[in-house]
Amino acid sequence: MHLKKILAPKRIAYFLAAICFVLLPFQFGVDVATGEILAGIAFYIVFPLFVLGLLTPRSDSYRFLPQVFGIAFIVIHILVCVSRE
Repeated sequence: MHLKKILAPKRIAYFLAAICFVLLPFQFGVDVATGEILAGIAFYIVFPLFVLGLLTPRSDSYRFLPQVFGIAFIVIHILVCVSRE
């Protein structure tokens, strides 16, 4: 594979959204302060998702799908933090 195809913005965006998803189970096994730190990490991962969505070609009909996943995971992170307090 070419490096340009491996480092495609949409592929990196899906990878970052997957990292947000992987952080979710860890939030249930830690205390509240550590859970807030994990939610903060997931929150800061979402910012590059939006930039990568803008770098994806406009002809791609699902170019903002990783961003939707990222926002959904952030909402879940926030709800878990609020429910544990």
